[in-house]
Amino acid sequence: LIFSFLILENPFLIPFFCLFLRLKRNLRTDFMYTDSFIANIETGIRNNWELPALSDYKKESITYREVAERIAQLHIFFKNAGIERGDKIVLCGRNSSIWAISFFATITYGAVAVPLLHEFKSEAVTHLVNHSDGKLLFVGDVVWEGLNADDMPELKAAIQMQNFELVSCNDDKIATAFNSIKENFDKAYPNGFTPQDVVYERDNLDSLALINYTSGTTSLSKGVM
Repeated sequence: LIFSFLILENPFLIPFFCLFLRLKRNLRTDFMYTDSFIANIETGIRNNWELPALSDYKKESITYREVAERIAQLHIFFKNAGIERGDKIVLCGRNSSIWAISFFATITYGAVAVPLLHEFKSEAVTHLVNHSDGKLLFVGDVVWEGLNADDMPELKAAIQMQNFELVSCNDDKIATAFNSIKENFDKAYPNGFTPQDVVYERDNLDSLALINYTSGTTSLSKGVM
């Protein structure tokens, strides 16, 4: 019931919910649920390594291994870019595999995910990026067309989801980290990336995981923490 309500109010959570259902359906008998949401993600990825995890329309499915590798690449990027645990990372775009991967990479790193409806007007997206103190923005191409980076002075960089392209950056350190993602990943795992390398930041009840903004149909959007 809770998931149904969340999805009805926030359709951008659909990729996360689909991955959860697929993980639950495919999990092996040695999968053990714990009180840690992050631990369940970690264990689910390890135990379903070569099974399909995510799919984009009319494209091949991405396995849990590929999801884990891309999460690891983003973690390395976050670290080298100076993103700290607790920093806000905004996601605003249509449902896609890269949206889900970016979301999981954010929360498993220990940063705070700020998902925004891609139907929001440009002014609303700009306001909420600023209001949430967003440091990074994963953004859809159509959404980005209506935005101006100068109106979001605290935003360090924006990454377009469709082409995984750095479309805005005001920090040379971040630009260098982004352009070296694959190289740094290969250096970090010279013998290949294995299930044993999937080790994520543990969550606790005192840590903020998500700022979920309401649709703002009756007033300004409000951030639920």
